[in-house]
Amino acid sequence: VPMLEEIQDVAFSDGEALTRELITPVLKIKVPDHRSADVNAVHALLPDRQFKADALVFTDELPGEDLPEATDFRLKWGTEKRFFSRFVYDDEKQTYQWYSNKVPRKNWTDSTRTEEAELTFANVIVQHVPFSYPVNRLVPETDLSAGGRAEIALGGRLVEAQWINRDGSIHYVDENGNDIPLLRGKTYVAIWPDDEEEIKWK
Repeated sequence: VPMLEEIQDVAFSDGEALTRELITPVLKIKVPDHRSADVNAVHALLPDRQFKADALVFTDELPGEDLPEATDFRLKWGTEKRFFSRFVYDDEKQTYQWYSNKVPRKNWTDSTRTEEAELTFANVIVQHVPFSYPVNRLVPETDLSAGGRAEIALGGRLVEAQWINRDGSIHYVDENGNDIPLLRGKTYVAIWPDDEEEIKWK
């Protein structure tokens, strides 16, 4: 497929500094799991293309105070839970600050990779998905067609949901199958093993 070939040409590199100097020596990641994706290069291919998408629903209205709080929580992974992402809610900005092992995550805001901005999210979604690990592979295979449980942190509150695959698009719905509105802004989606231990929300 021409489009996939174009993306592969710019997206995957086994020579990036992050992969070569940090990831591969430390974790001993082998081919083909050692590659990094250049998201900006992929995005540059998209403006002139047309995609049909079933859009998610967004709102400016904060969730009700009757819902459980979700203001400071961690997503831990690894055999000994050595790695984790922490999200802390800022009530004034109405966003979650993303921390990685106690350090605020930042993103380059220019092509020279010198200007940085903290990564914050209006919504944090934990999507519980069936995982399987092929023999001698570090990166798991995931089933994004099965549907299952989802947890959505937004506005400092926790919304219990289900995720479904509707004609190739992922939707987060309530018990009646209605789309759950997300807050406007960036959304973090964690594809989470459905057999992983429960997340401690607080």
